[in-house]
Amino acid sequence: MTNRKTSLDMDSMPSRPPEPPMTLAEDRSGQLNHESIEVPSMADVIRGDAIDQAAFMEEEVDIFLQLQKGEQQSVPVTITVNGVRQHIFRGTPQTIKRKYIEPLARSVVIDYDQPDELVNAGELPRATPSTPYHFTVLRDSPRGIEWLRELQMRG
Repeated sequence: MTNRKTSLDMDSMPSRPPEPPMTLAEDRSGQLNHESIEVPSMADVIRGDAIDQAAFMEEEVDIFLQLQKGEQQSVPVTITVNGVRQHIFRGTPQTIKRKYIEPLARSVVIDYDQPDELVNAGELPRATPSTPYHFTVLRDSPRGIEWLRELQMRG
């Protein structure tokens, strides 16, 4: 048995015409009627949703990151999304892209507390989650407000 290598020239290959969209429905007689319902391809659905979601995450939103006790206003919170940094200063209204709000909203700090009486009893420490970045959205679209509400409810 010999191995032969062949190269394919994609330009010389015959191209197939695209297949028509898949349709399927039954009329009253129970016969299939292929022309009444058009089902988009999964690639079109995914591509459309991905483009819409990417555009949504690039929208600008006005926020106010609250200055908390013991924190310096001059020290920014740095958020990095896909390798791009955004500095957010506390105590100053700012306009940032929505994609930087998601990490702020999802951030959680977990404090562990174990009273002395529980240490001796062999109990595990109690975990208390809290939000490290308290911020207020000053301006956003109705879709953005709903998106943030759902994000915060999921935790």
